Amino acid sequence: MTLNDACINCGIEKACLEYFVDCGVVGKQDGATLCDDEINTLSLISLYIKAGLDKETVKEYFLCAAQFDGKAQQTKILRALRERLLDTIHDTQKLLDKIDYILYDLQRP
Repeated sequence: MTLNDACINCGIEKACLEYFVDCGVVGKQDGATLCDDEINTLSLISLYIKAGLDKETVKEYFLCAAQFDGKAQQTKILRALRERLLDTIHDTQKLLDKIDYILYDLQRP
């Protein structure tokens, strides 16, 4: 699989992928075949971006892996993301509950 193929398969825009190549997170250039680890990295990039991380934070996540406390930093980033996603879920649930109540109220005689 090449970078262009990965863009399509992972749902990453070309400009976004080029950003991660330029900053060293992904090491292959156009036309080069990606190994399984690089494909996995691209899949994680896609996941993190879709989950709401900005490109700088995704870059920080991957580049801190080689540092002494890299796993701790990565865990901190993912826990913060998880908390934001849970907050979004809870806020959406509150809206659903209100809509459900209005629907219930409309059905009453």
